[in-house]
This record gives sequence, structure tokens and C-alpha cells, in this order.
Amino acid sequence: MTLSDRPELVAALRDAVRQGGTIVLHGDTHQYRGVTPDDFEFWDTERNAPRTDDSPELVRNKLVTGLEECLRNGLYPVAWETPHYTASEIDYQEVARVFSTINERLLTIDRQGTQQFFPYPTVDVRGTQVVPENLGYLPAAKPDPAVLVANARALLVVRDAVASGYVHDFLDPRPFREVVQGVKALGYRYVSVRDFPSRVSIDSHLILTAGATGSLRLEDEYLHEFTLEPDGSRTEVRTSATRRSGAVTPALVPRPGQIAVAEGMAELPPAPPGRLARVQSFVARSWARLQSHSPLPPSPPAALVAALVWDRSATGPDSNDQESFRRTFLAYGVTPRQVARADLVGSALLPSDVLVVPGASARALSEGETAAILQFVRAGGALITDGRSTLGERVGITYTGRTVTAGTVRDTAAPENVLRWRPLAAVEGFRLPDRAVSLASDVGSGTSVSATFPFGSGRVLYLATAFEARAAIRS
Repeated sequence: MTLSDRPELVAALRDAVRQGGTIVLHGDTHQYRGVTPDDFEFWDTERNAPRTDDSPELVRNKLVTGLEECLRNGLYPVAWETPHYTASEIDYQEVARVFSTINERLLTIDRQGTQQFFPYPTVDVRGTQVVPENLGYLPAAKPDPAVLVANARALLVVRDAVASGYVHDFLDPRPFREVVQGVKALGYRYVSVRDFPSRVSIDSHLILTAGATGSLRLEDEYLHEFTLEPDGSRTEVRTSATRRSGAVTPALVPRPGQIAVAEGMAELPPAPPGRLARVQSFVARSWARLQSHSPLPPSPPAALVAALVWDRSATGPDSNDQESFRRTFLAYGVTPRQVARADLVGSALLPSDVLVVPGASARALSEGETAAILQFVRAGGALITDGRSTLGERVGITYTGRTVTAGTVRDTAAPENVLRWRPLAAVEGFRLPDRAVSLASDVGSGTSVSATFPFGSGRVLYLATAFEARAAIRS
């Protein structure tokens, strides 16, 4: 289960941000072998040692997955906290490459129980800014606010002390209030973790707080920027007019209390409808109402005719994908005609056909078969294909070489409808040709997952990932 599977939790987190809260990413799954959140994520408790599969790649993948899930739901972490404050030196080094700020007690060596805490913020040997956690917490068995207040009092023996603790939201909130009141009575003033200069950077995403700097790497993408106010609202939204590549420094500089977000987008975000578009929509609606009151019988729609490129030798996901196309057409009363790849060069296609080329078949096309399809579409035919292929490139799609995940997908025509894909789908980053219209996109990354565009006199419907490869859709 992911964060996207819990819309109520996402709504609660967004509400917390609106009320001044700041997101800190606390691991990806918070578990290794046991139950989340009781288990460790980066530590083997049975051996009291790092996980046997510990590696920079493991940690990097977890950081990417966790961050993408947050971004997908409009949540923007500014700091990191390791589950149970326990990770290896390898892990901390990889975290430092993504997060410039960490809020916890770090291990001094690869041994549980060697966590070190400080009375004030500091910078560790990796260059990571450490906002210390030094008060402890309220245990469920005996939540005594006086203990945390006493710890805060002890920190006052040094100048510029920063007192920081944590609470569990499942406890009675009354002891929390006593802690807040007791700490404030000592002369402390509460600040937000966003008040520290922090940078979060991963691939084509960058998050900055006031005082921090950084860059992101784009690959033929538009630079999309905005700032988040203390109440979570977006301001100063802007998108570059042209695509950019390489290391890019954003133009927005966050002021105190703000969070600046910069990200690469494969396509420009859809613009709000202008006056002409609104007039055209009004005319279309009016004409539809007029036709509904016409005394003349409506013209019968032309019957849909589909030709499905079929591979009889396909197995596994490839077989599921082509079978899912077939069953989807059947569900709408259309029996697709199965066409072998070798027959495409002959007279197998009719001008009225909707030609469906599943990804596996598209990748196996010969040059002659590809040329036959291109000629068919240029002459006015309709093409549907899914996933990366040479055919996709030949109709105008440019692949960026970067893979992203999609899990929360919004329909452009019905933005109130959100689809949740599980498991998350891997999408080959791509750039659409001119005059393309995105039909659906991932909420977090803005990556288009479905689009349509003209090619010659015909039209292409492109699905960025396999239509359904895990199991054939049941009709």
C-alpha cells in the first residue's frame, strides 16, 4: 500500500501543511522484514548490523520512490529522518546526495546504540546539516511531559540551544500541550524546519527553502517553477517557453517561510481555455442542443472497424497486453480483425480500420512493415500503440532516456476522475510531437501517459506504458 492508496491521509497531510506544517520524509517503507512502522528499514536488527543487501543503489531507489510518491500527491519534503535513527555510513552518504538537511540522531559507527545528538544545529562530516532531535519522545506506556521539559531545561547550559522532540499522533494530545507550554515557559520560541536552509534534489526535481541553493538536471524538458507559501498555496507559477537540457539553476529564490519547487516537465501544462476556446465550446453545445430538437432523425454513426496486429507466439506480459486490447474492443461490441505482421505489407488494412499495434508487435516490426503502417496513417488511418518502439519514434515521439513512475493519473477531459495504478507503472520519458493533446497525465510528475496527435491525414493514440501486461482484461 502506498500513500496514493490513502487519499484520506493525503488530505490530512495537506491540511497540516495549510495550517503551517512542513513535511519531513521518514523513510520509504519503514520496514525491512517486519511490520511498518515497528520495523527498521535500513538495518538488520537480528544481526545488529546493516542489511546484507545494503548498497548505494538500494538507498537511492528508496529515496526516489519515497520522494516520487510525495510529489505525486502534492507533498514537498524539505528534510529527511531515518527510521529509528539507524542506518549505515553507506546509507547516510547516499541520503546526503539528495537531502542537505536531516532531523534526527545519527549513528557514529555502524552499530546500533551509537546515536549522537547535539544541543544545537551542526554540520556532519558528509556536509549534511543536522537539525538535532535531543528531547526524546512521550512513550505510550507512560507519557510524562515533565521528562521532555526537563531535557529542554538542561540544554540551556549552552548558547543558541535548539530543543527538538517528537510525538506519536495516536496518543492523547493533552500531554503534548503540556510539553509545548512547558518548553515555551523556558524561553524557547518554536520555529519550523523550513526555517533552516534546505535542499532536496533528485533527477529533474528540486526543492529549496530560504538560504539554500541548488540546480536540477533537465533532458529536453520545460522548467516548471512555483513557490509554496506557509499555508501551502502556490504562487509565482511559471514555465519556461522553451525546452532545456543539462544542469539548470531555477530563477525563483524562496523568501523566509517559502518553499521553492522546480521540476522538469516533458510537456507544457495545459493552459486555461481562452476566450476563443470558450466561444467554440459554447457554439458546440448550442449546436448539440439544436440537433437534439431537430425533427430529422439523427444520422447513424459509422460502425467501428478495428484491426489488431496479433502475435500467435506471444507469451506472458506480451500475450496479456494484446489480449487485453482484444477484450476491450469486444466489451464495446467490436470484434477486432486479427492481422499478422507479415500481412501488413499487403492489402490487409482498410481505410476505415482503427489499427492497433501492441507494444511487443510494434518492437518486432520490420522496416517494410513499419513503412506500411506509416503509409496507412498518413493516408487517413487511425493508429493505437503502447510503450516505446521504433514505430512510436517514426510517428514523432522523442524518447528522453529517463524512466519515471506513474501511479496517480488524472483524466484531462474529466479532471475530477483520478485513477490509481497499482503497482506503479514505469514510463519511458518522452516528448510529444507538435499539436499533440495529452489525454491523461501523472499527478505528481506531470508526465503524460496517454496522448493523441495527427500524423499526415490520420491520427495516433499513444499509450506511454503497456495497456495491460500483468493479466488480460476480462470482458
